[in-house]
Amino acid sequence: MRLSALLAATALSLAGPTIAAGSALSDLAATLQPGTWAELQTGNIDSALSDTRTGGVGHILPYAEGIRWDPVSKKAYYIGSDDPGDGRRFVVYSEATNSWSVLPDPWSGTGVAHEYDLTDIDVTNRVIYTVLPDGFVGKQYNINTGTFSDMPSFPSMSYSCCEAAVHFPEAGGLLLLNKGTFYRLSDSSHSWSEFADGPTTSYHSVAEYNPTHKVVIFGGGNDTSRAFGKVASNGQVTALRTPPIDLESPRVEITTDPATGLYLVLEYGRRFYTYNVQTDTWTAQQTGSIPTAIWATEPDPGQLNTLATPIPEYGVIMYTTCMYDCTVFLYKHADRPTAPPSAPTGVNVQ
Repeated sequence: MRLSALLAATALSLAGPTIAAGSALSDLAATLQPGTWAELQTGNIDSALSDTRTGGVGHILPYAEGIRWDPVSKKAYYIGSDDPGDGRRFVVYSEATNSWSVLPDPWSGTGVAHEYDLTDIDVTNRVIYTVLPDGFVGKQYNINTGTFSDMPSFPSMSYSCCEAAVHFPEAGGLLLLNKGTFYRLSDSSHSWSEFADGPTTSYHSVAEYNPTHKVVIFGGGNDTSRAFGKVASNGQVTALRTPPIDLESPRVEITTDPATGLYLVLEYGRRFYTYNVQTDTWTAQQTGSIPTAIWATEPDPGQLNTLATPIPEYGVIMYTTCMYDCTVFLYKHADRPTAPPSAPTGVNVQ
């Protein structure tokens, strides 16, 4: 075999498997080039996400940060409510049916409780955690059985409404942010303990796990909007440079790019940044190609009604947005990097 042909074959094998056809989501993801967006038309989205009570914004996405993707069941989960609204609601998008549905929940369609950044998923242990924003109580949803139960009693800590919770697999549990202190609910013992201390945060703070670099960035809040740090799996906290925007849920949407490990940050003032946690660097991105509906700030201009979840197996991010009507978009930030093939040894090259 000639060297050029062998190198080409080696490069193809290193690139990994291609996206298999079989769903509207995977097929659309396969068409995207880096930096491009495309609308994914999904079934029953307005019925699942809309809210008809007078006085609210008309859907259940406000006052929230993120939807949670389960790569095992190929479903995306969300819990939230309008304000005022018909009540806190638990919804799911299924790749298999390419549609949304409303799941049974403990709130039975009553009560208003915004999600903020207080819901996250533990894929390995098949659990979705959701902490109620006003008061130290929460629910956990068993994905396999489809049932809710109470989270273990919370530890004694200072009152702080509406902060953030994030599951950190390498740290072995769910982290709850409270005025800059993280408390951990252990995956193994199912008990709480203090985990780490960092920059002071306040209500509407954010926390986001990075599956590529195995860290959590956190900070922000209405009264501490430029506080910013990261925490490692051993509890070590590092203060980070002051970000160029206020970090407040629901005015920012932070997610990760599965191809590069960069954080992608949308801000309700129509700004888009990447954040490199390894170099502690923010980089402004072009916004001209972003669909207008992504900047869904109406009828409330003080928030961003767009939520994101990365879908690593397809190398894209799914953005769900509502502004009167609800829509899903897929965005591909970059191709997965591949190492250049090296010349194989022990081959007779002609």
